[in-house]
Amino acid sequence: MLADYGFVAIDKLDGSRTFADAKDIFRDIDTNFQSWGLNTKYTGTLKMRAHVYALALDSSTKRMFETISSNLNELVLTPHQVIWLCTHRPDILAKKEGNTFFLLESYGRFFVVYITVTSGGSLWLRVTRFSMLNPEIWNGRNGHRIVVKESA
Repeated sequence: MLADYGFVAIDKLDGSRTFADAKDIFRDIDTNFQSWGLNTKYTGTLKMRAHVYALALDSSTKRMFETISSNLNELVLTPHQVIWLCTHRPDILAKKEGNTFFLLESYGRFFVVYITVTSGGSLWLRVTRFSMLNPEIWNGRNGHRIVVKESA
């Protein structure tokens, strides 16, 4: 279901960047980040690697992540790490019709953050609750990417 696109390094970060203050990066930011209290700062992170996958077969978002690991805590990235990847490694973002999916954890709840690169090159940022995911199936031919923390 997933094709391995390899690993990317993420620098040590202080956790200070939030999606709300990333208007210089994202042209459109989902209002649910504010509504659901997701615009808080996180603790800093050490230098680490993220694993990049491409969706090869049609799949639901829930199944994409659970195929990688049943322990979702192993997969989460922080907002600062997602923002860093968008600015320092934009080559990993899906193009054309695809989205790039990230898993976020806040106060014991999981959220799926996804980024769309528009035809003009702008980034749109969306979020949905992991538990509220609709049964939408994402087309494996659209070049969707999944980026997660490297599992031990």
